[in-house]
Amino acid sequence: MPTPPVKNIIGVKCPNLSDGEYVKFVNLSAVATNQRVQVKSGEALLNIANLTGWSESDAISVETHGRIVESSSTTISTVGGTKVTLSSSTAASDPAVDL
Repeated sequence: MPTPPVKNIIGVKCPNLSDGEYVKFVNLSAVATNQRVQVKSGEALLNIANLTGWSESDAISVETHGRIVESSSTTISTVGGTKVTLSSSTAASDPAVDL
């Protein structure tokens, strides 16, 4: 399978998360649009090329829940892709709950 163009990728570096944990991507510019992506090798990648409602300049939030709670907000850029680093080394004492 060919590698998708970088411009369509939102990449999150999360070195403190283990393989199989999840990162939640929330599009703040679209109503109730979110995606969960599993972490693999300290990274979570979301390809927005075929997602309805995700486009350049949309405001997004990237969140982790559970053992480590971390979040960051940014804007989608199709020039070189969108990159976020979540680097907290603090583990949450209680599991997070999505309300």
